Amino acid sequence: ITFMHHKNRNDLNNTNNHNHNNSNNNNNSNQYQSYLEDLAQLNTATIQDARNLATETNKVNVREGLLQEIGNIRTISNKHFNDIKVIENNGLNQESKKNYNRTGMFLKKQIDKIRVAAQLPPLMKKANLNSNQVGNVQFSDSDHELVIAAKQQVKAALQLAREGQAIANEINDPNLKAKLQSGLNELTGNCKAVLHAAQESAKDIEDINKAALLDDAQRQLTGSIHNVVNLTSSAVGDLKQALDNSHMSDEFQQYQDAFGDIQQMIDFSKFFQNCNDPNELSQKAKDAYKHIIALSKKIALIAKNTDDPAYREQLTHFSRFMKDRATQLKMIVAVKVACGGDNDQVIKAAEGLQDTLEETFSTLQASAIKSRVKNTNKHANAIEHLVNVWKQNHNFQ
Repeated sequence: ITFMHHKNRNDLNNTNNHNHNNSNNNNNSNQYQSYLEDLAQLNTATIQDARNLATETNKVNVREGLLQEIGNIRTISNKHFNDIKVIENNGLNQESKKNYNRTGMFLKKQIDKIRVAAQLPPLMKKANLNSNQVGNVQFSDSDHELVIAAKQQVKAALQLAREGQAIANEINDPNLKAKLQSGLNELTGNCKAVLHAAQESAKDIEDINKAALLDDAQRQLTGSIHNVVNLTSSAVGDLKQALDNSHMSDEFQQYQDAFGDIQQMIDFSKFFQNCNDPNELSQKAKDAYKHIIALSKKIALIAKNTDDPAYREQLTHFSRFMKDRATQLKMIVAVKVACGGDNDQVIKAAEGLQDTLEETFSTLQASAIKSRVKNTNKHANAIEHLVNVWKQNHNFQ
């Protein structure tokens, strides 16, 4: 299958470089149909061979690995077959060629995964992750400080990838070699993901969702770094300490939780503008007070852990002021329920609480941006230290 895909990809590239008349297009359609039929037969035979081996083997890990990869190859091959049919039916364009090449590469990799599960050497030649192929991290004066910090992370991680690839090239054990190569591929993929997420987040620095995507990408990168280190070393002593210190900070998640709670309370405070039922009004005021007390504690904790003295002071102020606002709202509602009257004072108190929450949100957002840059730089330094310790302690000197 690997050979067939490679040959057909070359034919595809040659086809893309020429103009064709209808007759040639018909010939190309027949060519793809023939390729599709041959590929389907080989794919079926591969699955049958893998299933037979899974049935016959006494090794549980081989059986479980093969059965898992059989399911994966069905999904991937169906996608590749569909991409071939699109070209056959609609002709070749940049998008269809891109999809065909992508799913074809996935299929080739999946064949190798079946071979590795069967304890056979892979067919595909693994890329040598030197600096030219991985790409040196390029810094620019126009980079946002968050992007610069993320590039420092990636720069340190790619150093580990290059050193790890040199080890992988010398390993004779096919299982360990395949595991390490897979880990290195995942590591370099996560490096790209971090750079992309950082650049997207910098374009809209106040977007919480984009910030969350970057945080997730950085955690994935950390996991892949730890995987490569653990595959090539015994994590004890200084190396274990360096591993423990290279985890991403949970500080952003604290900010993220607070953002969600503030937004929920802003929406909640709007309820008081249209409510006239005394019992419901009283209960909602009590609920608001309870939630604000809990939120105030979160903001106070973030303020305590904030390095910047200006943000620490402002957030501490808001953590106290929102409690005062919530207390005021609860008292005014109690008077309204007991004595009656219009809703003007209740509405004003609710609007005052809403204003405080929005000001808190804005200040918290600015503090979070600074915190993300600080923690990304800190994480980059931790990764660099980890790589240096690992180079002195890995099992393949």
